[in-house]
Amino acid sequence: MGRYTGPVEKLSRREGIELYLKGERMLLGKSGIERRGTAPPGQHGARRLAEHFQPDFVLVGEPTGLDVVHAHKGCTWATITTRGVAVHAYTPSAGVNAIESMASVIAWIRDSLAPELAQLHDPVLGSPTVSIGTIRGGSKTNIVPDSCTIEVDLRTIPVQRRDALEAFLRTEIGMLADGAEFRFTHSAALHTDPDHPLVGKLLAAGGGRAVGAPWFCDAAAFGARGIPAVAAGPGSIAQAHTVDEWLSLADLEAGVGFYRRFLESL
Repeated sequence: MGRYTGPVEKLSRREGIELYLKGERMLLGKSGIERRGTAPPGQHGARRLAEHFQPDFVLVGEPTGLDVVHAHKGCTWATITTRGVAVHAYTPSAGVNAIESMASVIAWIRDSLAPELAQLHDPVLGSPTVSIGTIRGGSKTNIVPDSCTIEVDLRTIPVQRRDALEAFLRTEIGMLADGAEFRFTHSAALHTDPDHPLVGKLLAAGGGRAVGAPWFCDAAAFGARGIPAVAAGPGSIAQAHTVDEWLSLADLEAGVGFYRRFLESL
């Protein structure tokens, strides 16, 4: 919410309104959600904060068109590597082609995993999805590749357990590519009761609807610890994470009014 609270305060002062934010503590901060590393997908600051700070309610300033996102999908990023034996390409039968092994894995993801995920359904979030985002393999055209790696994005629903999903992928892919290696990172799904009193105050402040979303955000770090959390803010998610990410002044003004009315209702 830090990215929006500053403009709210500035515009309130411009309009001659004294806005006193109640509560014992306030944090204005933002962490990069797309940083990769040994930690789960992004959310590094939010996860650390959730470990040490127990607020009564968390409002994350994501661009939701002022809808109140009380539920969103989780995310599992799977890094999968197949191994082979490198030889000169003039005798390919003497080696093991890691890219060919990965081709079988990719075909299984497309033809078997994706349709199987589509059979699962959440009444708010819909079905899980899977997408292969990157692929790397081989070193030279005339060398049989000894490794190939893909990175897979799975958007999950609350009924899916992380350990069960990992075990399933290891088993199924292991039968296609012996010795395949795996690395998993996760972000939890979010589900906050849409009847929570503060969700009601957000809707009364001008939020559109209580909805679910296919993306994930920092609210999940708090929801995973039993802290009620939602996302709501001006702008469209379609403009986020793009080269020319932007927020119109009209949306900003609408967001200022929305946040101010909510804060004044507390």
